[in-house]
Amino acid sequence: MSQYTSTILVTGGTLGLGFWAAYELACNFPNSKIIISARSDKENAVDRLDELVQKRNSSPSNRKERQIGFRPLDLSSTSKVRKFVEDFAAQGYPPVSSLVLNAGVQFHEGKEVTLSSDGVEMTFAVNHLGHALLLYLLKPHMTTDARIVFVASGVHDPAQKTGLPDAKYETAELLAHPTDKNGYEVNQGGFQRYSSSKLVNVLFIYALEERLKKAREAGRSNWTVCAMDPGLMPGTGLAREMGPVVMWLVTHILTRMLWLLKLAIRSQNVHLPQNSGKNLAFLASKKGPDAMQSSGQYFEGARAIDSSVDSHNKMKQEDLWRWTVDFLAKDGEEKERFENF
Repeated sequence: MSQYTSTILVTGGTLGLGFWAAYELACNFPNSKIIISARSDKENAVDRLDELVQKRNSSPSNRKERQIGFRPLDLSSTSKVRKFVEDFAAQGYPPVSSLVLNAGVQFHEGKEVTLSSDGVEMTFAVNHLGHALLLYLLKPHMTTDARIVFVASGVHDPAQKTGLPDAKYETAELLAHPTDKNGYEVNQGGFQRYSSSKLVNVLFIYALEERLKKAREAGRSNWTVCAMDPGLMPGTGLAREMGPVVMWLVTHILTRMLWLLKLAIRSQNVHLPQNSGKNLAFLASKKGPDAMQSSGQYFEGARAIDSSVDSHNKMKQEDLWRWTVDFLAKDGEEKERFENF
């Protein structure tokens, strides 16, 4: 039997925002098992987190079971997400009290479409589909008051003038399987696909909140959900697609010149991953009335703000939900389970 009373799962937890959120959660919830996931842990994030947590606590842990663990997860493949959940259940971890859906990819060059092993455009597959399936499959392994946080981005909102192409959502099918119809594939490069995937994150939490609200009213569960914009963060893993030189400049130079970035983009929403990680951990740890009050909200850091006009489109929310369930469910029985919150 585990020495811990609950599990906190952070996707993309080996570096950047996810790493620092896991660090804050491990420090603040010593009775929770922290599982970080990513495709690999080349940076030995578990060891680094252990060291940082013990340093902050000023004493080594006397627990026989390590608090922080790593499980490999490839969100681009539905079969691998299913295998992850099977392995997770077999490990006998305590139920998940907080699910932090942070991992993401961004393709920077060209307009060529990269497809996942399931034949889905890769940005949409990782940033949305993999996380949606993970949530659906983890439902039996979550506490009755589980907190779910999606990491979105201000780039989903054209009104914020972030410098990235405006997000575009016509249908989930077109994002998943882009074609030349209406010039959709031609017009959507890697940056725009990323913006669109972040709009998808916000649309999805609103559709999910509609179901969670009914479940709370019916007394079936007290799950809550929110989305967070962590701001522009030099030093995160998104820059890895730009190559090692740009990654080095972003990680080692721009992180020391936040004032210049704020001036350049005319926004104060620029943060180190450590600071945004603290805000993400804060939102992920909300329970009780605070969690209920903030469920279905969109946050910039720790502050609730309104999301884009397009994100409140009910038809788009329902189109996304219906398409996602239909695509991910392997049969009618599973479809019903995915729907039943």
